[in-house]
Parts: sequence; structure tokens; C-alpha cells
Amino acid sequence: MDKKKQSEYITNYIRENLDEVKIRMPKGYKKIWKQYAEKRNESLNSYIFRVINKTIMDDEMKSYPISKKQKGGSGMNIDFRDSNRKLYSKDILDVALDMEISKSKSGKYVVNLNDKYVYDEEYDTAEEAEDQLKHLSHVRNHLENEFRNEG
Repeated sequence: MDKKKQSEYITNYIRENLDEVKIRMPKGYKKIWKQYAEKRNESLNSYIFRVINKTIMDDEMKSYPISKKQKGGSGMNIDFRDSNRKLYSKDILDVALDMEISKSKSGKYVVNLNDKYVYDEEYDTAEEAEDQLKHLSHVRNHLENEFRNEG
């Protein structure tokens, strides 16, 4: 593909699939945010997107402070480990999820639930780990929607 066609393709893709938002902030914040994002191996764009989505999720969860046991529904426990490899088991709705895939020291792939906890399974391929990440996300969304609909 020549450069002109490639440029047209990218422009069309952006126009059809992405929204843009301009953010204004006091001088100096962009540099601070960018450095922080880079420490997390993220672009500034993905960092801002992730943080805003996490804030929305946290706010939504605060709006529905009902445990699954109170509503009588079927909960889903999730087993995970902290950085000291201590095992925990909690209802999936009680764990703040900000998931990503990474490679463990053993060379296998893991699902990081957030910056403190790792899902208690390892996978041979990134695709298997990604499938589990999608599954966990789907289950959590389904349970949250159940809460909203029961209220």
C-alpha cells in the first residue's frame, strides 16, 4: 500500500471509529500525566481513557451499594493473589477491576485484576489470558446489570 492510500485508510478509520476530545488543563499537568503514563507503559491517551472509565465504574458501583447476598442472587467468587502471593477469594463485585494481561516470571501469561492483584491462573498464550479477561469483564458487567434491574 502506498503512503497516500495508507494515510487515507488511517484517516477514514479514525473518522469512522473514534471520537476526539480536547482537554485543557493548567500548564505543567500534561507533562506530569505523560510521565506517569509512561511509567505504566501507557500512552497519555490510553492512561486518560482508562482513568476516566475506572472513575465512572467506581461512581456507578457506589450508586448500587447492595451486596449480592442481600439481594439473594447468585454471586461469583474470584480467586486472586497479591504481590506476596497471598491467596484471596471475594465476590467479583467486591474487587476493583482495571484488568490487563502481562507475562509472569514463569513465562506464562496472567490477568492482572488491578495494580495490586493477579487472577489466580496462568495461561500458555496471551490469547488464552485475553479470553479470561473478557470472560471476567462480561461476568462482572452481567452481575452489575442484574443489580440495576433488580433495584
